[in-house]
Amino acid sequence: MKRLLVALAMVPVLLAPQSGCAQAPAKDTSPQQPAPTIEFLSPHANDKISDYPIYIETKVNNCSLAVPVQYWSQVERAYGNIGHIHYTLDDAPIFATRSTKVVMTKPTGKSLPIGKHILRAELVYINHANRNPRIFAEVPIYCERPQQKTASESSDGIPMDDRTRQELKELEKKLTQVQQELSQLKAHARDVPNP
Repeated sequence: MKRLLVALAMVPVLLAPQSGCAQAPAKDTSPQQPAPTIEFLSPHANDKISDYPIYIETKVNNCSLAVPVQYWSQVERAYGNIGHIHYTLDDAPIFATRSTKVVMTKPTGKSLPIGKHILRAELVYINHANRNPRIFAEVPIYCERPQQKTASESSDGIPMDDRTRQELKELEKKLTQVQQELSQLKAHARDVPNP
């Protein structure tokens, strides 16, 4: 029993911090920052465009944007709320920048293929490392080109057969005649004295 009492008496001495001994780090009691977010302001989901350039605008919350740093191997916790944006089109990299407004210009000799495309803006650490979990926004856009007029279409793109085209020519000729007659009547009306 005496040994048990001596052992219990030693517990506070053993647990007390001693000089030269490492202590466990204090638990972080600082308030948690809200998680960073990113969203597209432009273009909007399902917007239709005909080709480049593509004007892109995003909004980032709870993260400061900085110039990308290539050779910074570790992102310290203190810098976790600093990053930049990776923009991609159909998983092909476009920009790594701190800018929330960018213009994707037309590559030399290439047009944007017709169809559906996915624009993505991902918020990454300043050294290009992905966040965990990843923070990104995606927006689908569609490339459509106006149809070029063919010989079988009118000036406003309405398909016509030969008979309709001929009728249209006749109506245009009659319209020209009526406009000429109206001009002559107006000229004659100016010459007639008022009673």
